[in-house]
Amino acid sequence: MPFDHNDHYHRLLLRHVPRTCGAALDVGCGTGRFARRLAHLCADVDAVDPSREAITEARTLAGRTDGAPSPRFEHADITRVELPPAHYDFISCLASIHHMPFETVTELRDALAPGGVLVILGCYPEKAPLDWAWSLTAVPVNAVARLAVAVRDKLRRGTAAADRTRVTAPVRQPVMPLSEIRREAAALLPGCSVRRLLFWRYLLVFRNGERSPESTTVRPVRPVGRWAATDRYGKLARVTLDPDSGWSFATAREAAGFGAGEVTGTPRVEHAVGEDGTLCGIPADQVTGYRHLFVPARRKACPECTRRAVAAPTRPCAQERLHDRLQAADPGQARDDLLAALRNGAEVRLWVHGPASSLASHYADLDSLTEGAEPAVEAFAAARTIGLARVEDGAWLFLAVLPEDGGRPLVARGPRPVC
Repeated sequence: MPFDHNDHYHRLLLRHVPRTCGAALDVGCGTGRFARRLAHLCADVDAVDPSREAITEARTLAGRTDGAPSPRFEHADITRVELPPAHYDFISCLASIHHMPFETVTELRDALAPGGVLVILGCYPEKAPLDWAWSLTAVPVNAVARLAVAVRDKLRRGTAAADRTRVTAPVRQPVMPLSEIRREAAALLPGCSVRRLLFWRYLLVFRNGERSPESTTVRPVRPVGRWAATDRYGKLARVTLDPDSGWSFATAREAAGFGAGEVTGTPRVEHAVGEDGTLCGIPADQVTGYRHLFVPARRKACPECTRRAVAAPTRPCAQERLHDRLQAADPGQARDDLLAALRNGAEVRLWVHGPASSLASHYADLDSLTEGAEPAVEAFAAARTIGLARVEDGAWLFLAVLPEDGGRPLVARGPRPVC
């Protein structure tokens, strides 16, 4: 099936499902794709939509998955339904709130059980300059995503045909600007968060009894793995071990790192490559570089390069180097918290440089940011190449944006998925 912006954010929305979710409600469920996923996490799922054709198709598709939990699909207009008060642990509304008065969120709010979560994936019109800046970032990423999905469906024709529905949801253009959505949401849903997403969407999250990020449990959708030694662009993607209680910049200095390469036409020996050539004295113009670091313990490592690499002076660890770079960032709570975390040995999951549009798509995870997202998006949109680092500390996942034109670094952050 074609790339769908709403489907793209399913995993993000499912992170907010409470761990012990009894009853859930999906408003404007369409043909039920998200509701069926939600049924795997909640004991009882109601899914409603005003389109009779969509509900019929949703029931048909649910009937094809033998043995899988199925939502209860109902043909209904949520603005004319009296919802049970304090009943649902989770309520979702995907790209449908602009089909109804925004004040409907108060009915959804009142239907939440204590500790329940309301999640709205909404649409907004492009009105402000910042809206267009986000669009400039989204357009190339959207084109790549559509091409990738088209290729995947071509390779999996049987599965794509099985997933394709005969019914399309009714389309209505949003008219409420994001600035007005923020104001209305703050008044009707005190304590909610509203953040802009990449594909012309926003995410509104309201918890009935708001808690801080430190006490909020976020459902993990995929495990957070460690990155390999190098990234797809051949730059170092540094991984550090979890610090112990005696960690400091002084005790965490690293062995010097060198690129790996071979003398052109002699592939059986791997050399350590410095600025002017190999450590054993071969000029750079005779060396073909690899996309990984030189490892002295490898069987085919050059003995002289190995000896010189092991004897090379140590260098500051990734935490210290990133700490020094971020001193130039504008002061702010997120920046100060990240500097403190680095001094305490917070894990640097990734540090990479490359094309800005590709890094925004593959590594930045802009949709997860709750602080500093807008300046970060503007930085990615304005640059051809850029650097970024991802740091984990406690409940937070930090994103450091490192311009390569001498501009000030930026710091943003969002809740860290719990594994």
